[in-house]
Amino acid sequence: MNKYELKDLSRKKFYDFNIESGGVNGDFKIHSHNFCEIFFVLSGTGKHISGDTEYFLKRGELFAVKGSEQHGFTSCTDLKIINIMFKISPEIIQMCKDIPGFWVLFLHEQNIGSISHISLSEEECIQVKSWCDILMREYKEDRPGNIAVCYSILIQLIVFLSRRCENIPENLLQLDFKIAKALIFLESNYIEKTDLNKLARIVGFSPRHLSRLFEEFYKTSPMKYLMNIRLNHAKQLLIKTNYSITEVAGLCGFSDGNHFSKAFRQHIGQPPNEWRKNFQN
Repeated sequence: MNKYELKDLSRKKFYDFNIESGGVNGDFKIHSHNFCEIFFVLSGTGKHISGDTEYFLKRGELFAVKGSEQHGFTSCTDLKIINIMFKISPEIIQMCKDIPGFWVLFLHEQNIGSISHISLSEEECIQVKSWCDILMREYKEDRPGNIAVCYSILIQLIVFLSRRCENIPENLLQLDFKIAKALIFLESNYIEKTDLNKLARIVGFSPRHLSRLFEEFYKTSPMKYLMNIRLNHAKQLLIKTNYSITEVAGLCGFSDGNHFSKAFRQHIGQPPNEWRKNFQN
């Protein structure tokens, strides 16, 4: 099975983004990649295979595919699609973290089945095609500001898909959205003092059940997940600011500088001051 790398597809200055249009006749083998993908069907027919599920493809179908997801195409006749490939950066997470559908579509590892795609109305087709045309044009040209334009359109597409995937019957796939609610709370409130019992009450699970789900989906515990969020924010502050270690600790939810330094060294392998100095060098 092929695995595609974004660095092999992107233009050099677009390290975490690529867009291309193309056609498929016959089959395109099952594959995976190290990036997320949105693909939009312009015309033709075929089938999209994802896991054990097949989706009939026609004009107006829009799909979100996680990087870890294995998928491919079969029985295609003059299928024309636009592929938008991207990495989920911290900036994208920051802008979209309050949308449960964003976590479910692009970050949550549960098999979400039929909500990973939507069938667009004709009006929506025109809007999405317009976004894609702008992306294609700006991506190919070296005009000032084209990177900013590409990422702003990408965010609009991500938000559009994320909002649409939430318009499903309330009795379907609520597990995914409850876990997304837990992730949103942790991302938005990492400075606050939070324990497992508090997080479990917020999403309506028992602490034991929530821990089991995190272990199943993310191979870690909720509190270790929170620690990773805090440390990732700490690294950004160490890189981008001149804040002291104590100030960084307070801004990232640690009780004091000593607690932060100990946790940072345990997880990163270096004290924060040393890590900052090595990064700057």
